[in-house]
Amino acid sequence: MYSFVYKHRPDLNCIIHVQTPAVSAIAAMKCGLLPLSQEALICGQATTHLIQIDLTTNRLSIDENIQQSTAKVLILPNYGMLACGTTVEEAWHITFHLILACEAELRAVSMGIDNLILSSDDSAKQVILMI
Repeated sequence: MYSFVYKHRPDLNCIIHVQTPAVSAIAAMKCGLLPLSQEALICGQATTHLIQIDLTTNRLSIDENIQQSTAKVLILPNYGMLACGTTVEEAWHITFHLILACEAELRAVSMGIDNLILSSDDSAKQVILMI
């Protein structure tokens, strides 16, 4: 799985596969990672990529649209998420904030998804400029 990502995303040099309970729960949700918290905004856009398992050859494959993505967070439904970076430090920075963002989202979603206030695009740009 990681070699597939490295092959199609040469901009990435480090991948951290995150499967904490909160991250796995958000990865299993249709809405994915929402821009609810500053931590989520620090992670940036997250994209979802489906994994197929061929039981005859025991091989994994990920959908091809991964090469068009520029996201540093790749959601793999029911497999967790990949926190990626151009450096090890960047990947760990994203991992730290991804875990916090998923924990916050999981708590917020329990109040009902219709009650959530999502951050605007302007807020996201301001957070990115601050880092």
